[in-house]
Amino acid sequence: LRYICDFNPAYIRSVVPDWGLSEDEIGQTITSAISSTRMTNMPFELRQVIDDITKPDLSTPAKRQEYLQRLNPLPKKMPFLLRYIFKRYGRNGRSALVAALPMLGTLLGRFESKYLDGRKHRPVFMVVVAGHAGSGKGFIADMQEWLLKPVLKDDEKGREELDAYNKEREKKKGAKQLPDKPTPCMRVLSATSSNGMLLERAKASLGQPICVISEEIDEALRANKNGAWADKSDIYRKAFDGASWGQDYMIYSGNVRIFINLLFAGTYVSVRNFFTNVENGLMTRFFFTEMARDLGKNVEMRWDGETKDDRRAAEIVQSLYEMGCTTDIPDPENIIAFGLPKAKNEAYKFNEEKIAEWEASGADEDHRDTAIDLLRRRAAVTIFRASQIMYALEGMKETAIGAEMARWYGNEAYLNQYIMFADAINESARANDAIQRKQDIAASRVARSNYLFRLLDALPEEFTNDDFKKLLKEKEMSLGAWGTYLKRMEQRELIMRKGTGWKKIFNS
Repeated sequence: LRYICDFNPAYIRSVVPDWGLSEDEIGQTITSAISSTRMTNMPFELRQVIDDITKPDLSTPAKRQEYLQRLNPLPKKMPFLLRYIFKRYGRNGRSALVAALPMLGTLLGRFESKYLDGRKHRPVFMVVVAGHAGSGKGFIADMQEWLLKPVLKDDEKGREELDAYNKEREKKKGAKQLPDKPTPCMRVLSATSSNGMLLERAKASLGQPICVISEEIDEALRANKNGAWADKSDIYRKAFDGASWGQDYMIYSGNVRIFINLLFAGTYVSVRNFFTNVENGLMTRFFFTEMARDLGKNVEMRWDGETKDDRRAAEIVQSLYEMGCTTDIPDPENIIAFGLPKAKNEAYKFNEEKIAEWEASGADEDHRDTAIDLLRRRAAVTIFRASQIMYALEGMKETAIGAEMARWYGNEAYLNQYIMFADAINESARANDAIQRKQDIAASRVARSNYLFRLLDALPEEFTNDDFKKLLKEKEMSLGAWGTYLKRMEQRELIMRKGTGWKKIFNS
């Protein structure tokens, strides 16, 4: 009450009952209460009650989107290509901006920059677009068609090369000398492909990220075990950071450094089914976004002719491809490395802000919001990698417009992950803490028991109280606890009384 009334005696007097006391007694009680030391922060219990009262209603997609727009409004200025994407997809412009990241990262696959910890990062993004059935998630097919057009042309040439090889091999079937199989750079892949094919394409991509797109995340779920020796989710986790993955060094695609840009879409149930385990690290690598809830709204009309903006967007896509892609320069010679000092600073500031938010979420570590601390790390990486995209879209320089847009992406990633998975993360953290406490207690008991065994080892088969006290003195242990030690040994049936002394039951 003191904090609610801001330690104001008049406010407190206006709300407290008389309790049958005189006015003087009430005044003295209030004066005594507010004279105590006032903490800098609001008491945890009060802050928790206020948070519960003011907690936003996020029960429907529409309410969640309204909350996001209020908490993380779109920047007023953004690079032309992103503004074009936002306008092109109308009500789903916000989701389209997020869905574009894996494709833009594929176009700029040669880019590489060092993050805060000194590790090298590529523009790799993993995105899930969630929405109800029939909500228009198929817009990602249209986006893929024009945003990845140059890469798809390369893939088409690669397929023609492989088709020609297969026909030639068929002609020479049974011959001693068969033609060498070509390994063209083909970077757009189906979610249903096998693990072996995934690694083979990654090997042939010259160190650039491959791109896996599926309009139905159920496809990815069914194909997750499309390989006897690994789940795809294992590979995806590695591919987010460009780690090596494989089965054996002896075959062509045996062990490959792999980068994968992922874009999946699905219903809420399908998304939940795909991300059943919040502890395996896959969920935190994904950027989630939701389709607009357009119940009762007609299909958005779009002119089917080509506009000036369409042509300009196509030119920008082609320029990004020419700058960020290659089909013949080997890795690592093809890498375009550059520093992003401002982006690193933005990522650092974001981390600091969220750490402060985490510290304010509870009285101590046991009562704080684990999800805040876990999710802010990946969101900061999103800011940094989005800054690589902004660097290209802003003429190969760090600008205020690019920084604001990258920050928007980081906030969007964090908020969507938090809305969808914070409860599951915190529940899992509490369960793990409970298990850890039980293990600590068990370990402590074992340690204490082991200590008794060590004392027992140093004693003869039969001994007296004086013998035991002498042993404690030799080991520089407290003589005041000698009776407690003997009692514990007797309770554990390690010793038994014999006359005025003791005899070992358990002979170690």
